[in-house]
Amino acid sequence: TIVDSDTARLLGLNLYELLFFNAHANEWFERVWEGASELRLVLEFPAGALDLISFPWEFLYVPEVRWKAGGRYLVDQPNVSLVRRVLRKPSQGPPVMENAKFLFVDCLPPEPQANGYTPRSKAGRESATPPSREVDELMAFLEARGEVTLQRYPSFLDLRDQAAKGPSPDVIHLVGHGRFRAGAANKAFEFCLRPREAGMESWETDERIADALAGRQVPKLVLLHTCKGGKVGSYKDYEGAAIALVKRDVPNVIAVQHEIMVDQAAAFVRLFYDAWAREMSLELAIKEARGALRSASDFSFCLPVVYVQHDADLFLPTPVPAPTPAGAGVEEAQSRAPAASEKPLQTTPLAGSSVAQGAAGKADKSELRDRERHAPPSDSATGEHPRPPTEPSAERKPSDSPLSVRFGGTS
Repeated sequence: TIVDSDTARLLGLNLYELLFFNAHANEWFERVWEGASELRLVLEFPAGALDLISFPWEFLYVPEVRWKAGGRYLVDQPNVSLVRRVLRKPSQGPPVMENAKFLFVDCLPPEPQANGYTPRSKAGRESATPPSREVDELMAFLEARGEVTLQRYPSFLDLRDQAAKGPSPDVIHLVGHGRFRAGAANKAFEFCLRPREAGMESWETDERIADALAGRQVPKLVLLHTCKGGKVGSYKDYEGAAIALVKRDVPNVIAVQHEIMVDQAAAFVRLFYDAWAREMSLELAIKEARGALRSASDFSFCLPVVYVQHDADLFLPTPVPAPTPAGAGVEEAQSRAPAASEKPLQTTPLAGSSVAQGAAGKADKSELRDRERHAPPSDSATGEHPRPPTEPSAERKPSDSPLSVRFGGTS
């Protein structure tokens, strides 16, 4: 467990030395850094290399004495995106969302203070058990972007059936409490599907959770909104929930590798969805969301871990407004409009971020979008930057490949 900022920096320095262990490697990487407007660093691991995967690589810290611009965490730089990849043959091509479907699995304890709270989301109002306010606000925001379904305190069978029902959900957001179960032969991550406050307490292991979420149909993204969902055993004794999902061909997994405060996790998730809904790619939205953790400490933005199995960017589709029926009068059109309580909640960006500046009118929408994309690599033939695809996109060309560090092979 990381307990203070000095320990975090020392850990990051040692991780940096593992990758760039001599003067030549360090000089080469510094030149790459200085010459890149956008640096996408992909750490590739053999499927069985749990000892390497277990290292918290997101804490990579550039030493002050090695670089002219040293003394910083890599993931805290505006032009750097760091993701992981497990080297295995995927069973399907790059994921593309046409009509977004979200499944929220809300296993947070009931909120006593929310007795008078009326859910804003349609999914929350239709639920027999009201959602937590945090989840309800996210669902209300995303209902303008796609179809949202809620499960509150499901059993394992209920969760498995819902994840496999009809067209597979594109995004599954699992929120609740996680823990590490110690034991000589039974080490595992466990997730609480039903807390004690909601009845008989129920915990499921990482393998069972992965089977429920991706055993029959595979979502395009799973977000594990819980402590230690990205933790991996350093002695090859357990894989953890994130790797269990990757091995079931989930192409994108977001998790947290250590303990995290509830409000910090909520801020990260809120800003992630807010950025993703503004036509950012998945990776850029994650990079933006790390900023939500910057004020908490000088290393909490290193806690999220991201597994991306394809080079093609994943975008949230832009919703198409339903047309007003021909001949509909003003009164009829108004009657079709959602009530004030049904309008999606606009998430509030953190003060000082580029999102907050855009919301305050300091930049128009097009300028803000261009700045937030941090000038992604342009196409070598046309010089144009990628935009949200309207049809399935291909993998990046070799000339557009990210900087990869492959463990157990060539880089």
